[in-house]
Amino acid sequence: MQSKNYPVEFVERTVELINKLSSEAKKENLDVTFLMNCMLGLIVATNENIKKYNYNEFNRKLSSCGEDATVSKNIVNIKYKIYCKQHNKMIDKTLFLILADDGEIAVDVKISDCQQTKDMTLRELLSKIRNGVSHQNIEPINADKEWKGVRIWNINRELKDFEVKFEVSELKCFSIFIAETYLKEARARQQ
Repeated sequence: MQSKNYPVEFVERTVELINKLSSEAKKENLDVTFLMNCMLGLIVATNENIKKYNYNEFNRKLSSCGEDATVSKNIVNIKYKIYCKQHNKMIDKTLFLILADDGEIAVDVKISDCQQTKDMTLRELLSKIRNGVSHQNIEPINADKEWKGVRIWNINRELKDFEVKFEVSELKCFSIFIAETYLKEARARQQ
């Protein structure tokens, strides 16, 4: 089968792949890897095209995505640096989370609790996730001796400025959400 509209057909075929093969991947205990690969393909494909064609749906703020479980609710903006004129130095600030003594996050923060995260657009979210995956800033989330999800973070100027946690079900929902959002606008533009 030849491709006539690669930017749309790749996304459609990836959704078809998720729907047809995710249960098979789960049977083989490969569901996280399978969904991460599908999600990455969708993010790269959609991210490049939404920049090129300025897709409006991706300018939506995360706070407007609702409680439909398509966007992981465990997203935090972690650090930023500010220049303090009074002390003539750079100051690292940690926002929106409480760190345990070992440096791990002790309290998960929800989108609705953080104005900076609520103001993040879908496009910014895709970019942060893409960067995190591309630079291999990924850590598995394990429970009961099984891989249950992933934690992805972004490093910007030597500071972790973003982190998201996805459970397996959220990876699948998020991937399909991104694809459907993209396809809705892509198809409307073709008419």
